[in-house]
Amino acid sequence: SSNSNDTIRTPLHRPSKPARSILLAAVDLGSLEEVEPLRSKRSMSGQSFPYSPNHSPPGSPITLRPSPLAGDTADGGNRNARGNGVANGDAKVAVIGGGDEAHVRTLSSFGAMMERLLQAGFHRWGLFVARNPFLVLVAALAVSVLLSLGLLKFTVTTNPVDLWVSHSSLARKHMNYFNSHFGPFYRVEQIILRPKAQDFFIVEKAGVNKTFGPAFEKNFMIEALKLQLAVEAVVGKLRPDGQPLHEGDEETYKPEELKNVTIYDVCLAPLSPLNKHCSVQSVFAYFQDDLAKLNLTDGIDPLSYLQHFDNCSKSASNAGCFAKYGGPIDDISLVLGGFNGTDFHMATALVITIPVTNYNDEAKKYPALAWEKEFLKLMKSYNNSEIMTIAFMAERSIEDELERGSHSDVVTVGISYIIMFAYIAIALGDINSCSRLLVDSKISLGLVGVLIVLLSVVASLGIFSFFNVAATLIIVEVIPFLVLAVGVDNIFILVQQFQRDERREGETTVEQVGRLVGEVAPSMMLSSVSMSACFFIGALTETPAVRIFALYAGVALLINFFLQMTCFLSLFTMDTLRQESNRLDLCFCIKASKKNKPGENTSLLYKFFKTVYAPFLLSDSVRVVVMVSFIGWLCSSIAVIGKIEIGLDQELAMPQDSYLQQYFDYLKKYLQVGPPVYFMVTENYDYTDVKKQARLCINEQVCDQDSVGAKLKQLTLLSNRTYVTRLRSYWLDQYIQYMRSPDCCFETNDKLHDFCFSQYGEANGRCKRCYVERSQPFTNETFKHYLSWFLTDVPGAKCSSAGRAEHGGAISHVNGTINAAYFSAYHPVLKTSKDFYTALEWARLISHNLTQIVQEVQPDSEVISYSLVHVFYEQYLTMWPDTFKNLAFSLGAIFVVTFVLLGLDFVSALVVTFTIVMIIVNLMGLMYWWDISLNAVSLVNLVVGVGISVEFCSHLVRVFAFSGAPTRVKRSQDALTKMGSSILSGITLTDCGILVLAFAKSQIFQVFYFRMYLGIIAFGTLHSLIFLPVFLSILGPPVNKDKLIEHIQLHEMTTVTPTITKPKNEKYTPTDGC
Repeated sequence: SSNSNDTIRTPLHRPSKPARSILLAAVDLGSLEEVEPLRSKRSMSGQSFPYSPNHSPPGSPITLRPSPLAGDTADGGNRNARGNGVANGDAKVAVIGGGDEAHVRTLSSFGAMMERLLQAGFHRWGLFVARNPFLVLVAALAVSVLLSLGLLKFTVTTNPVDLWVSHSSLARKHMNYFNSHFGPFYRVEQIILRPKAQDFFIVEKAGVNKTFGPAFEKNFMIEALKLQLAVEAVVGKLRPDGQPLHEGDEETYKPEELKNVTIYDVCLAPLSPLNKHCSVQSVFAYFQDDLAKLNLTDGIDPLSYLQHFDNCSKSASNAGCFAKYGGPIDDISLVLGGFNGTDFHMATALVITIPVTNYNDEAKKYPALAWEKEFLKLMKSYNNSEIMTIAFMAERSIEDELERGSHSDVVTVGISYIIMFAYIAIALGDINSCSRLLVDSKISLGLVGVLIVLLSVVASLGIFSFFNVAATLIIVEVIPFLVLAVGVDNIFILVQQFQRDERREGETTVEQVGRLVGEVAPSMMLSSVSMSACFFIGALTETPAVRIFALYAGVALLINFFLQMTCFLSLFTMDTLRQESNRLDLCFCIKASKKNKPGENTSLLYKFFKTVYAPFLLSDSVRVVVMVSFIGWLCSSIAVIGKIEIGLDQELAMPQDSYLQQYFDYLKKYLQVGPPVYFMVTENYDYTDVKKQARLCINEQVCDQDSVGAKLKQLTLLSNRTYVTRLRSYWLDQYIQYMRSPDCCFETNDKLHDFCFSQYGEANGRCKRCYVERSQPFTNETFKHYLSWFLTDVPGAKCSSAGRAEHGGAISHVNGTINAAYFSAYHPVLKTSKDFYTALEWARLISHNLTQIVQEVQPDSEVISYSLVHVFYEQYLTMWPDTFKNLAFSLGAIFVVTFVLLGLDFVSALVVTFTIVMIIVNLMGLMYWWDISLNAVSLVNLVVGVGISVEFCSHLVRVFAFSGAPTRVKRSQDALTKMGSSILSGITLTDCGILVLAFAKSQIFQVFYFRMYLGIIAFGTLHSLIFLPVFLSILGPPVNKDKLIEHIQLHEMTTVTPTITKPKNEKYTPTDGC
């Protein structure tokens, strides 16, 4: 400077309009290859730029609307001047070229303005937090604790129907219809017994040899019956108030204070209270569960028990073959296993099934749960028999084993998280010398970052618990991992950006933190908001577990970002000041004895990316190989996506050491029939009309040849295709037979004409017959009047067609007017998920065809199907459409948010979305090759994969979009250098703790968490650090002119400090404004 002038040094801001005109006139920015001439055509290093006298101090926010220079007035002033000139005669300036700048607000300029607004807003926020860290920390923690108070109402949903079945589900509606008319389907306790000696034996009778299977060996049968009797003697325990006992409760109460629960308190007893025996389905029903009858011989034929079985298997309606409860077994195929067709005598296993009464009210289930608990204890202790092997289950078994599996893997999951936490705490430090180890380490900051992740999850749980939205086990197991992946990456980006940054002249620590927050926070917000939007859109799915997970995850990610911008930023500022004051990490009150100069602020990983990896990856030959390889990989994945299996086999849901694994194995090997299936005729059907009776019944002479019953019977003959087998007797046929038989219907011989049981006959004149002659019609009031008698009468030797035992629950009626009734059949053995949902498809197809038959005579009635398993497998009928819809919605949300937050950059948003699509498609290819089926659990993981992929891609694309390097290759190299090490250390290496899940006992953890999460992390890393930089270097978005100008200004700020020469007598006064 001369004697008459002072030179004022000030940081650069966005140039005023004439300056922008000069820059834009210097070169056409349409081509990325022409960016570099911009630097040579303007001589910032040798000449002064015109700037507003209203300059900001170091560390202040970026100027959004710089004050116009003298001469740069609203009407343009003297902006047509050419060459060098003086503005307003005060400041000496150097002007290159001239020309008017167009005032057209393009999309790119509007996007640049949005970016400036974001940066300025976060800059101000960063300054505020850095200046008031304690106040912000306390306020944010108070908000978080307040949100977490909702945990006082925290509940977890374990009911599989509530978890996986939508309230609008057709199968759920059919289930509710069945439950409301016939009561909930009974609870099932089942034992499959297989003799260890699998020897067939031959019995000669009347010169004919007959082979019997190992299941009929007498010693085995005796042991099996003893086991059944032991099960029937089991006694459960409840607390005195009727509540279930918990761990340690038995020591609290005296034995006599506890309530006993026997099998007769919980089992299904169709003839109760006349006969309280349970309808246990076993082959021993033919012997009335009596050891003496099983051992009974006539002294000549010691194998007479086999003859008795043979007779009963051919005539189940024989009263001598009825079970103790007073009725026949439902079907002989239910009690024998391991035979083909109707060769019952070749059975190799026995099956014992105990139906237990079920209720919709949870409190009424407590006795059954208590009895089942003791039943399972007995079976586990009985499983060491020398004669037979046993497989068993109770209704509560699946929920118990799922809970046990989750608890058994707590240690495994805990170790996984501890590894990730330890890595974060250690890797955040920037240690360059042993002498500064305790000063430069950031263990406390890393732990705080992890605690913030956990606090965000807890706050999210609290919010939804406050609104009585129950959580699920998936939420507890998955969301911490998800938020950890996002939160830790953001933490690494912020900390490592600060470590690499060089503080500017005159800039304080607080100002540096504020400036870096302005630069980095928009990228952090981009990833967090994109992922949250992805999950919120994913909440549109109808599957409750997926919807609840998506809502919880979206809120947790937003809270995590809020805590990062408050709590973590406050603690980061305090930790930075601690480090600069040479105090020890973890022991803040201790100051190092010797203050050494901090080393270079670049890690080895950063140097590797900058000097070795980025130049190598972006060389021409390597880029060709990368593009060809990834395109080939993508095509191969697309080719196998359609081959992914749909469903979730039961074995995968259970721990490998579960007793249910053997049960599922025996179920497939030995059972001959699957779950019952019901075809319900709905309201308004007039059963009193003879023609309409004929449209339904099966066996009577009055029935139509193409009746509903006849069609069903025909379909059971094609069970290998129709998935319907063994149609049980139909109540209408039995009712007609009951009323036509002279030995069944009896009424009192007086004016009241009350009901008499058929087993007592005329009862010495007190009762008389009331049957309907075959020549008389059985319609109208006669039909209604005797219906309740038929359902009350007990089958016996005189009248085996009485309906109480077999059909008591098949009809819903009021005073003889039938509201609903069903046909009952069975599915064949369903071994895989595909079998289950194919059976559901066929049941619905059959119902549709039967409805057409019914509506020929009763247009306002229909036939609907129901089976206990339908409700769980309906989701697989629409799994592919649901998957594509969820992924499409999530990707659409990411595209929109990325487009907005990247400054309305369409190409950048498209690049991010396309790369995520590639990751997900390749992940689905992995599902095929690694035997991971498509179901609700893997769908959740695919949505998680979409979310985490945003974290892999968005930071790198944003740096590329805002880079001012001259070519796409240089911009890609710049982005990879700046973000590559942060992505690798912040996401990939952090999440390597999931490798521990490979040792989990739960196969769900092994298959759906370990395998898929490993794929998400590995594929995300490969695509973000290999494919994406190469793709950007070829087809990346063009440079935004407005963003580029600002980039050049910021770059020059760190290289050449511009000067503004002003008269000595005019002092420069910094302003508080931008």
